[in-house]
Amino acid sequence: MNKNRTIAPPFFSIIIATFNRAKLLKRAIDSLVAQTEVDWEAIIVDDESTDDTYTQILPYLLGNDKIKYLRKGHSGEVQSKNRGLHASSGKFISFLDSDDEYHPEHLKLRKRLCCSTLL
Repeated sequence: MNKNRTIAPPFFSIIIATFNRAKLLKRAIDSLVAQTEVDWEAIIVDDESTDDTYTQILPYLLGNDKIKYLRKGHSGEVQSKNRGLHASSGKFISFLDSDDEYHPEHLKLRKRLCCSTLL
């Protein structure tokens, strides 16, 4: 194994801030996992939910190393998104609200738009 080998950061970091939306959060994650663009990482920031958020998303965490979970003290959505930003490693940031979902080609279209404007 080459110790000097570096792993390229993902193109997208998707930040999902959540608070007591266990059932809705699953729909958001499903829409991310179903993306046609696969060069992403997800950072779920749990703002100290009191429902079963962690239990509901545990299968996603065990089955996909691209999804990270952070739990922090309750301080609101802005602080949760900032925490996700600090934990991200992607070239570009995108937010996915925990009660929302992406169209299957959402990231592919964003990547196309990003890359065409960088030329």
